Amino acid sequence: NMGSGALLGVAGSVLNGLSQAFQYSAKVTGEVWRAGQVAGASAAEQEQLLQKAFEVNRLTPISAMEAASAERYLAMAGNKTKQIQDMLQPAAELGSILGATIGGKGGVADLMTNIMATYGIESSKAASVTDDLYTAVTNANMSLDDLAQAITYAGSYANTAGISLRETAAAIGVMGNQGIQGSRAGVALGNMLNYLMQSLSGARPQGMKAL
Repeated sequence: NMGSGALLGVAGSVLNGLSQAFQYSAKVTGEVWRAGQVAGASAAEQEQLLQKAFEVNRLTPISAMEAASAERYLAMAGNKTKQIQDMLQPAAELGSILGATIGGKGGVADLMTNIMATYGIESSKAASVTDDLYTAVTNANMSLDDLAQAITYAGSYANTAGISLRETAAAIGVMGNQGIQGSRAGVALGNMLNYLMQSLSGARPQGMKAL
């Protein structure tokens, strides 16, 4: 009787664990399905996105559910299946190192895709982008969110002026070390670049004369 009771207890625990695993897997599959629908993925491509989410979970501390959420936000930014797969692993690695969430609104994947869109950087260069972002954040007094906010305001001016993401991030980092962070840094840097470009074009005669 004691043995039977113990076996029933173990069986119940196993079944409960299997049930929870099934429910979790179903949630991940559902989130990937939503990502695939937004990205216009075929059935085969949806399977690729699902496998990519579990692969990221295997290689990083990021959960499969968070990876699936990141895939959905990458899809919402206009990325297709190949682009999502290119960007997901670098985003997961950056999020793991910085201890930041990669899925959801304002997550690493969301911020990264916005930054890349500002500079017109293709998805195959996502690893290089995350290297630049990591270097800037870990060598200056600012967070990834601070950097992303600043680029929101200054990125388009910098890109128009031919200034790379790396140089822009470095400039924002210098400002961060002086206590000028986030949107304040972006507005200040964006205005400076805008006034310089207007002066160079002659739209600001006094500025052109001074230059």
